[in-house]
Order: sequence, then C-alpha cells, then structure tokens
Amino acid sequence: MDLSILSKENRNNFINSNKSFIKKIITEMQKDKSKEISEEDLSIGIFAFNNACNSYVDSMGNFFNYSKVIIKNHVLEYLWKISNTPRLYFSNDTPEAFTEVTEVEKKAENKIYAKEVLILNKILKPYNLTYISIIKNCSYNKKIKDDILNIAFLCSREVFILNLMEEEKDIPIQKVALLTKYKVEFIERWKNYILALIIIFSNKDLLYLKAYLNINIGDKK
Repeated sequence: MDLSILSKENRNNFINSNKSFIKKIITEMQKDKSKEISEEDLSIGIFAFNNACNSYVDSMGNFFNYSKVIIKNHVLEYLWKISNTPRLYFSNDTPEAFTEVTEVEKKAENKIYAKEVLILNKILKPYNLTYISIIKNCSYNKKIKDDILNIAFLCSREVFILNLMEEEKDIPIQKVALLTKYKVEFIERWKNYILALIIIFSNKDLLYLKAYLNINIGDKK
C-alpha cells in the first residue's frame, strides 16, 4: 500500500472516499442491518478510521482489515463508557471481506493474532486457564453465549470487579451475580468463559481478539 495516501495532506480525501467502507463496518456491527446509520455512529467510525490512518504501518497487514479492527474496538470502547449500554450479541454471520488480502498481509495479521493469544494466555496462567481450554468448554447455546457476553461486558467496566479478580485470581461470583442480576449458579457454571471475556474487554492490548468476537449491537436494555 502506498502510505502517502494516509498523509495529512491527503487524509480528508481518503476519508471521504471511504465513508461507504466505514458505514459498512458500522452496519455489520448492528443486529438490525436495515437500521440507518446515524450521524453520531458515522462520526465515531470516521474518528476511528482517522486513528487507523495515524497508527498504521506495513507490519500490521492489510490496511482496511486493520482499520476495521480499530473501528470495531472504538465502537465497543464508546459503549463501554456510556451508562445505558445496548444488549450485545454474538453474530452468526461471517464477516464480509472488504478487500483482497495478500499472503504477506495475511501472515502479518496471523502473527498479530498469535501474539495477542500469547498475551491472553500469560494473563490467564495465574487463573490456571488457557485460551484453548476456555474455547473447548464454551456453550454452544446462542442465548447462553449472549448472556455471558453481556455479563462480561458489564463487569469489565467495574474497577472493583477487576481488582477482586486480580487479587483473588478468580471471579467474585456473588458480586458479579448481584451486579448483573444473574443467578449465582449461572455465574459459577460459566465463570471461566466470563473471566476470559472480561480480560479481553478490559485489556487494550487485545484489539484483534476483541474485534474477532464478531459482536452485534442490539437495542437499549
């Protein structure tokens, strides 16, 4: 990719020529794909796309895949900060490929993903967990997975939950149940998967893992 198109001199033209790309990513994240993109949503996407232009280097793989990761993370970060968050869902749709990826770019992206898995495994080690062990024991039930997703997202915003996890090397089940209004038995059954998602949501070094969760945004709870 010619990096000169990302320069500040060319930036406005480059962003304007890729607004449809930005809108597609925002639409992809919505549970209701027919919902019209609001000006606020578009501005969030444009801001993130501009950040991608500022931070991109060739070793990050395909630019548009990288910018997609940045936009998705920025949208989730925005939701993470607001008080009245919508319900989140794991999407069953295969993410659309917006551009052709070369073998070199694919290897670069796989390298970043593998690096993030190593980071996650390092964090999970004191909890006697691994990324693979959690995936193998995850529920296949869509409703359960979506409930776990929302529990983890809510807990990832609470400093007292994060501090207790760090101190106890476990999820404070009673407090999570009280915070999320889910039964203690449910939290206990799925605590390892909840814990892993909390870590992914709250760690700024796990951008690709967060984007690869393929999350849809629904209506306000």
